[in-house]
Amino acid sequence: GLACEQAESAGLSCYFQKGTWTTLRQLDRPVMITLTRTDGTTWQTALIHLDETNAELLVNDTPTTVLLSDLSDYWFGNFLLLWKPANGNNQALSPGMRHENVRWLRQSLAALDENYQPVQGDSDVFDDELEQQLISFQRQHRLDADGLAGQQTQIIINTLLAIDGTPRLSKSR
Repeated sequence: GLACEQAESAGLSCYFQKGTWTTLRQLDRPVMITLTRTDGTTWQTALIHLDETNAELLVNDTPTTVLLSDLSDYWFGNFLLLWKPANGNNQALSPGMRHENVRWLRQSLAALDENYQPVQGDSDVFDDELEQQLISFQRQHRLDADGLAGQQTQIIINTLLAIDGTPRLSKSR
């Protein structure tokens, strides 16, 4: 509640989700994960790095490496990711929409795929051409290929654009 309100006032958006280590690798962003002890008490900690066998958590401002096999006993998939949506708007984008974020989507997909040269150029209308390009992108990245650019799709596009200063889970330490 309060943390997300503070994030929104800084132009960020909260993305609450349940997923797997694979989900987190795909999003490739630091997240807050919820851990649960055997007695049922929960706590949150920041996951700041992830590789195939280890997770690096921020515990009392100290990076701490933990084996994923050990951490999996306490993590049931809940996480919170803070991200900066295009134009400060995390609205899902769908066919038929007219919005400045549709222009961002079109330009972003063109930047990520050199073979995609949109006929509509800088149009802010979500047309059939953009929908097909988005579905292709979603399939390539093992997302729901529904032709809707929801938060998960937008986060992955944003991550792949590699905007300077964007923190990454996969960043080598």
